[in-house]
Amino acid sequence: MGSDDFRESFLYKLGYIHVMIGLGFGFHNKGKPMTIAELKKEFPGPIIANVGFDADSAERELSEGGADLVAFGRPFLSNPDLVEKMQEGRELRPMLPMEYWYTSKENVWTSEGYTDLSVMDEPVQAKE
Repeated sequence: MGSDDFRESFLYKLGYIHVMIGLGFGFHNKGKPMTIAELKKEFPGPIIANVGFDADSAERELSEGGADLVAFGRPFLSNPDLVEKMQEGRELRPMLPMEYWYTSKENVWTSEGYTDLSVMDEPVQAKE
């Protein structure tokens, strides 16, 4: 969290914490980064980890007792069949450009992009 008291924020009586591991996006430099293992010592409830996981690293995180759950966000945007691909050990489609996420940047009322993306492994044509 990008606040001066981000560590203290985790000590409230929350139902769960969803942690987006943001070091891959750049760190805010507001204190020392906190690992999930450190958080687990401080927070007694469920911890959901997100960002940067693949099937193997998610299984490792869970089996080593770090997070209680692992969430996948952006990989789903390019792979609506993410679960099946992970279960079958298939390669994931590369991340689509942001203009394909959720809607079309030209027309926010269209379903072009995420909602009409094929679950097949065919390449996606770049928008012109």
